[in-house]
Order: sequence, then C-alpha cells, then structure tokens
Amino acid sequence: MPAAGPDPGYNALVARHLSGLFKEKAAGYNAFEISDYRWMRTIKGWNWLTCVRFLDQGHPRIYAVYIRGHDVVDSHYAVVTDGCGTLNYLPFDAFTGANGSSGGLAPVH
Repeated sequence: MPAAGPDPGYNALVARHLSGLFKEKAAGYNAFEISDYRWMRTIKGWNWLTCVRFLDQGHPRIYAVYIRGHDVVDSHYAVVTDGCGTLNYLPFDAFTGANGSSGGLAPVH
C-alpha cells in the first residue's frame, strides 16, 4: 500500500483519458459518475483503480481505469474481476462539468 492515498489530480487525469476515448460525449453519453480509487494488484503490478459508469445511448456502461504514477496504464470496459459493480459512485464533475451530469444511475446490482 502506498504511503499516501491517490493523487488528488487523478480525476483530471481520468477525465483527459476518457475525453480521448469518448470524443462525442455530448452525443449519446451522459450521467458520468466515478468511484473511489482502490489500490489493486494486477498482472502489471500495483496500480490505482477507479471505475467510471455512464449511460451510452441510454444503456448503462462501466469503464475501468488503472493508474500508476501519473499515467493511465490500462483502461477497458469493466469486467467482473475489476469489481466495479460493488463500488459507490459520485458525479464525475471533472469530466462532465458541474452541470453536465443528468443525474445519478441506479446501482448495478
């Protein structure tokens, strides 16, 4: 476990990363929420994991983002082993802007 928690700038890092992936977030993507960061061991070593859930054309999706240092080292649509379905989420204002979210999503489980 690292001596300190996740870097406070990680939300901005994740927002920049997702902006490159979801270029047309205004057209069909909305209700972005982010989970707390968890310290996880993966095949690539120890990394911080956060999950971002959102609606894609009205369909719920979850995206997992792994960070080491100041770099995103892996990201993908979440699978069961990421554990994203059991996490708590808050509005992801760093990505959507304070007024860009259309409300929260129902729990996945």
